[in-house]
Amino acid sequence: MTALAQRSFRWLGPVLLAAASASAAQEEGIPQEEWTEIRRQDTVILTGGRRPIEGILLTPGESAEDLLRMDSIEIEKPGRIRLRLSTADIEKPGGLILRQSAEKVYENLRERWLVKIVDDRGRRARAELAMARWCYYPHRDLDGNPPAADKAIDHFENAVFLDPSLAEAYPYLIALFSLQGPADSAPLEAVNREVEVYMLARSAGYVHPAMDYRLGLLLVRRLDLADAAAPRFEAVLADERSTPGQRRQARNLLGEIYLAAGEHEKALALYAAQTPGAEGESADFESIYQEGRIRMRMGDAASREQARALFARALALQPDFAEVLLDLAAIEQVEGDLSAAAKRLDAFLAKRPGDVEALVESALILALQGKPAAARRILDAVVAQAPADSTARAHLALGFLKDLQGDLDGARLSYQEAVKLDPGGVSARLLEAAVLVRMKSWDAARRAIQSIRADFSASREVFAACCRLLGALELGEGKKERAEEWIEYAVTVHARDPALLEWAGLTFLSLGKLDRAASLLESVSKESPGRPATINGLGYLHYQRGDIDEAGKLFAEAEKILKRVPRGQRHGASGLHLAYSQASMEQIRDLKDLEVWIDEFEGADGPEIDGWEKVDRFGVEVVREKERAVFRGVQKTAADGETALVLMRRIEARRFDRASLRLRIAEGRARPSLRLETSADASRPSAGLMVYRDLDGLVKVQLKTATTSWQEPEVTAEGEDETDGTPTRRLQTRAVYGGGVPWPEDSQFHTMEIRRASDPAARARSSVFDVLFDGLPVAKHITVAGLAGPEYEVNITGSTDALGNAYTLEVENFKVFRDARSR
Repeated sequence: MTALAQRSFRWLGPVLLAAASASAAQEEGIPQEEWTEIRRQDTVILTGGRRPIEGILLTPGESAEDLLRMDSIEIEKPGRIRLRLSTADIEKPGGLILRQSAEKVYENLRERWLVKIVDDRGRRARAELAMARWCYYPHRDLDGNPPAADKAIDHFENAVFLDPSLAEAYPYLIALFSLQGPADSAPLEAVNREVEVYMLARSAGYVHPAMDYRLGLLLVRRLDLADAAAPRFEAVLADERSTPGQRRQARNLLGEIYLAAGEHEKALALYAAQTPGAEGESADFESIYQEGRIRMRMGDAASREQARALFARALALQPDFAEVLLDLAAIEQVEGDLSAAAKRLDAFLAKRPGDVEALVESALILALQGKPAAARRILDAVVAQAPADSTARAHLALGFLKDLQGDLDGARLSYQEAVKLDPGGVSARLLEAAVLVRMKSWDAARRAIQSIRADFSASREVFAACCRLLGALELGEGKKERAEEWIEYAVTVHARDPALLEWAGLTFLSLGKLDRAASLLESVSKESPGRPATINGLGYLHYQRGDIDEAGKLFAEAEKILKRVPRGQRHGASGLHLAYSQASMEQIRDLKDLEVWIDEFEGADGPEIDGWEKVDRFGVEVVREKERAVFRGVQKTAADGETALVLMRRIEARRFDRASLRLRIAEGRARPSLRLETSADASRPSAGLMVYRDLDGLVKVQLKTATTSWQEPEVTAEGEDETDGTPTRRLQTRAVYGGGVPWPEDSQFHTMEIRRASDPAARARSSVFDVLFDGLPVAKHITVAGLAGPEYEVNITGSTDALGNAYTLEVENFKVFRDARSR
């Protein structure tokens, strides 16, 4: 018997004895003398005309007969007193009795009192119950340990399977099942048998909160049947016989079930009635803390504020309860206050040095703050030093870090490692599926998503996340109607998640579904105000509808919120949102001063595209199809030869403000570009500026001057942009955004743009330009020698990097903005 089982028996023993209706010695079918037959192994009793002597046998011998043939034997009595006795003094026969082991007595009893009873089902059930009690009751000659505890559960089970009405067996079974291990790791075969026992008990009219509690644990933690578990935990809370510990755990688990089902009010009701309303009263810390956690998970701003107040009360009641600091850090991280979240985590780590969860969360915040090297050091140390079974989240965080840096293959490997270490976790599997979508591995992504849905069918959050991924996948494959269906599924199932609703609203906005986008974004703005992406989306919505003044106000509101983020933290999403707000405001300000010419390639399908000239096709044809200019074909002759579509009209340099190209990579490995060049002649070579999507997936720039061919700008220094702290490379004294802007891994339309520099001082010099992608700065204040005029030529090009490569580019429209004031 293990030490754990012995310790457990010492506290369970009195409970089991109290629950029993009669002692094991009185059970029908097994005589009283049989229950006293167990003794210490290798002890002897000597009889023979004198008082019996009991002791440990020191003389070797196989049987009593062997020992009696010797002249004498030696025994040791309690107190280490040794005696040597002459065998002539021992009365024969029966004068020397060797004691039997527990195992031997068990086999004798089983053979004698169970094997023989085969016809009488009721009598056999009572004999099994008696045998079970004998196995599990403490025995004085075994230092209070039971003779055969490991065999007791089988006999108790046999008893109730034979006769379910033996109610006295069920308390033993509940205790023994609990000793077998945690509910979430029990073997399925044992779980099925245990559940069957509980069903027998209920059918026989036996009801007890301990049984309901254990059954609820099995259903929710091992069988993932939350709906079936909820009534069991509700029964525990309603039964006055339940212990405080059972009630506390049942309440917490029931709250999780209600939350997963979206029944927030039912979850709150479990705690709110117990939470005192005023400070200074006798407070239930557990209720205050759990109500805070429920409100935090509700997701909206008002609930987060209530959660913050409840956590503050919880800390006041138990200042050393460090987990509250983690919850407060989570709220601050969701609200974008990364500095405050970092301080909370530092405070937690001061109380719990080396805590893996807190270290990983600290690394994630560093990554979001644009400090990948510091984040990587922490995560590498956690993976190297922490036990392997606790590092799943560290590998997930490493995947997220690589994801942020654009290393999709590395991210996927880290997510897979997290899944190996935590097969029951869903976050790493969802993130890996998202990477597969961005990698355009459509079939693998679909299989991964379907597997997740099957394994976590009871979770509304997981179902919504899978629907969102399937929506993104269908969009990537160009199946817009099917994508819209999946997005609608997601928001219907998980209608209180502001991040999901925001994403859905912005996606519908990109698809031109303005009314649906408006309802979703306005819902997010109402329930969770102050989200910059939502505000920008609403600004763009008003811009699309022609309400320019309201659009400008919304972009200004988003900029104001984002500027409150410290410069050192304006990375990732916050940096992109700020750049978008500022670019949009600038565009709105320019509308009254600019005029625009748009070519939307309208007309009948065919090879001719009015106003454009096709140059150097290299096997790729350029035709007009369904109001788009389409590059399509297989690369020939030159591996990287560029097929060009050249605008035949020249643009007057002094009036030029910007050129904008909207296109998508429909298929293949392609390198599209937009170029602005001066006209070359015998006296002056052309100069030019190009924005393009490189084959590594980044949007970059190249320059051409009178003395150089196309090449990337020369970097003279590393630094930070003065306006938002973004890491930059510097060209002379002008900032160039380092590394390019990522082109999303999708098949959606995107906009590349070349414009005059936005800064007034730079704008005065006609050869200084800005380059943008989807409204985000790729490069700022680039000086291109010789690109001052007098006229510009515009080219749209496509290329690849190997003979035999097929690709398709679709150009939706081309725009030229001119200064209306300088006619």
